[in-house]
Amino acid sequence: MSHNVSIDELFSIEKGSLQSTKCTPGKYHFITASSEWKTHNEFEYEGEYLIFAAAASGSLGRVHYVNDKFISSDLCYILKPKNSEKYSLNMRFYHFVFNSIRRILVADTKSGTSKESINQKNFKQYKLPYFDIEQQDFWINKLKNTLNIKTHFSDETVNQQRLLKKLRQQILLDAIQGKLTKNWREQNPDTEPVSELLKRIQSEKEKLIKDKKIKKQKTLLLINEEEKPFELPGSWEYCHLGEISNYGSNLRIEPKNIDVTSWVLELEDIEKISSTLLQKITFEKRNSKSTKSVFLEGDVLYGKLRPYLDKVIVADQNGVCTTEIIPISLFGNINPFYVRFALKTESFLKYVNSQVSGMRMPRLKTESARAALIQLPPLQEQKEIVKKVEKLFAICDQLEVQIMSTQANADELMQAVLKDAFTQEDKVA
Repeated sequence: MSHNVSIDELFSIEKGSLQSTKCTPGKYHFITASSEWKTHNEFEYEGEYLIFAAAASGSLGRVHYVNDKFISSDLCYILKPKNSEKYSLNMRFYHFVFNSIRRILVADTKSGTSKESINQKNFKQYKLPYFDIEQQDFWINKLKNTLNIKTHFSDETVNQQRLLKKLRQQILLDAIQGKLTKNWREQNPDTEPVSELLKRIQSEKEKLIKDKKIKKQKTLLLINEEEKPFELPGSWEYCHLGEISNYGSNLRIEPKNIDVTSWVLELEDIEKISSTLLQKITFEKRNSKSTKSVFLEGDVLYGKLRPYLDKVIVADQNGVCTTEIIPISLFGNINPFYVRFALKTESFLKYVNSQVSGMRMPRLKTESARAALIQLPPLQEQKEIVKKVEKLFAICDQLEVQIMSTQANADELMQAVLKDAFTQEDKVA
């Protein structure tokens, strides 16, 4: 059975001595609060110890196990067995104990606000479950096996997520190259080519400029063959984003003129990897004094700041957004969901990341964005591409759920074993 014993009864406790700035790289371990150790040219301790991070906010409560020559940071406590005759300790087991109760221990013992820390008095008085050494030895082997299983699943999860990310990008690449709709084109040979669509867009823009509904923008250079990364189907065309949209010409609105029920979009509302909308907040609840950009239902909403250049959604209603987000209104009934996918491709992201400027808040300049290349299919084919990509992405979403479920099961297994170790009576006897 187990009973609770103060840390001070189980361990002798010393404070580390070396400041990180005084570290001289060498052949001995320099153990800090960080998950990564450094080295030093001298050592103070040799043998089996636990190192507890007591004064590093982000790492508070982290515990390292060491069985070697080392020196420790002055932000840490050094623990070694205190009374082996009365309390025999398997140090590997108590390494697990400390890390499994880290969150609770820190919450119960920390002090300070701006710089949280755990003083020795609070730490020494904190009580841990003590088990007979036979139980410790039994459970450490079981915990090690469980940890190996969990680590295997964690590594596999990371690998599968990486492959899934590559799969999504391959789907988008196949989409903008016309590979997803090759059969569709064979079955629909009389589809109007994009060249006719671009002529209509040019006429539409000229009329809007004449009616003073949009401003005339700088003429974009012709696209030469060297700029085109791959060959497109015959009915498609390469074009500039600025040719098919009003990029950079959206309307602005002052806070005093915004309806309190209007949707106000900020970059934090968009999930980075999937570009899904996380939340909708009205101006009544997000009443800021900054100028906003106006967007309409069907506009493509694009984050122009690094590292948010892949945050892009299609508006499902009218609203306003911060000026870090650009509303892109498309001409000629171009499908906004197709453009959204095009803006998420690796080739587009590579281009825009090469064009950002600014030190504090690197952002994409308007003219650089307008000059970005878009692979444009006919209107009907755009709809077909969107349908196919959404179907394939739905399968990817299902795969991701399965991957995360596997990881969750591994986490639950670890927690179950820890709970068993701390609550069950002696299972060795």
